[in-house]
Amino acid sequence: MHRRIFILMTGAMGGQALAFIALPLIARLYTPDQLGAFQIMLAFCNTLGAVSALSLERTQLLDIGPRRKAYLGGLSLATVLTASLISVPGYLLFTLITPGAPLFVAGVPVLFFVLSMTLFRGLFLIEYTTAIATERDRTATFSVFVKDIVRIALRIGLGLTALNPVGLFVAGVADWFVGTVLLYRKGKMRWPSQLKRRALLRRFRDYPLFYAPATALTSLTGQMPVLLLGSFYSVREAGLYSLAFLLLDRPSRILAKASGDVLMQGMARSSEGKSRNAVVQKAIVLSALNLPILLLIAFITYLMADTLLGSDWTGAGWLALACVPHALALFVSELSIGLFAAVARTASGLLRQVASVGALSLGFLAAYVVGLPVAWTVAMAGVAHLVVQTGFLATLAFNIPPETGASE
Repeated sequence: MHRRIFILMTGAMGGQALAFIALPLIARLYTPDQLGAFQIMLAFCNTLGAVSALSLERTQLLDIGPRRKAYLGGLSLATVLTASLISVPGYLLFTLITPGAPLFVAGVPVLFFVLSMTLFRGLFLIEYTTAIATERDRTATFSVFVKDIVRIALRIGLGLTALNPVGLFVAGVADWFVGTVLLYRKGKMRWPSQLKRRALLRRFRDYPLFYAPATALTSLTGQMPVLLLGSFYSVREAGLYSLAFLLLDRPSRILAKASGDVLMQGMARSSEGKSRNAVVQKAIVLSALNLPILLLIAFITYLMADTLLGSDWTGAGWLALACVPHALALFVSELSIGLFAAVARTASGLLRQVASVGALSLGFLAAYVVGLPVAWTVAMAGVAHLVVQTGFLATLAFNIPPETGASE
């Protein structure tokens, strides 16, 4: 298990190094307002894309036999295609209630990017989870690294042309598309008959009914600061936050997703409480180890902000430090969501995410009403979120029964 997590970690860390190297150039190619508008749109795509398969892709991590996995893979694909179609009217509604959400960028309709990004993010999620389930760890690592290279290269390349700021949106689609292509393996999905569909959805109903909403709320908590900053402050503040947070969040969340899937497999294959507690303890240790990494990244970003990013990005350094509690909370959340699924703690898993959204919102609004600076507002919201996530993970560690059956 440790070896697999280390292999998957290398891809995330490689992408992190590239992001640091490219950061000064990207900051000079795009303004905070451009990045803020892009991230507000991306908040919608990420939240919908995260649950476009209704969490049925996680069933690939269970020991349920190849035929059943193939049928569930087919169902996952169908739900992703449906979600991508729903994304168009959904985003139009989103623009009506969200200040700063763009409809056009340099004359190009944003709806095209919304549909494409939702589709390929969902497909990548299926393929990546399947790769972890079949222990194709090196392929998963390679795909993450290459997709990061493609994203950074397109942002820089298109940013230097007349297509700026469309480059942000094109790179966002190409990122997920390339990752999906690299992970694709033919012949692992089958479309079930109507009778089989009903039987499968009845047997695994907890995934669309409980884990999908929990996953949506997990993704939403990651996007909420951008939406709140854009609504209560300005699109520019959302852009400053986005640049700082991207460096902390993206590789951290990829690592959490990969490690969480490996841990979920270990949890699902174990029927003894002692073994399952060992898996939860590994999740706690990984979370603790991630804290100094996040602090180091934030501190380097703080030092770089004023000297390398340019005057447009003044304030991004302080926001990087303020993002650490929120980034760690998201790491714990993504890492442990599969653990709750593996032990069939449906109510606890969903309640955890509802509490996180509430705590983050209240923390943000309390700091805003008091009149604290933006960085302190972000930090307070992140601390409230982190308290909820660590509390629920600790509760899971102390409440696993001595002996339970493996969940399907």
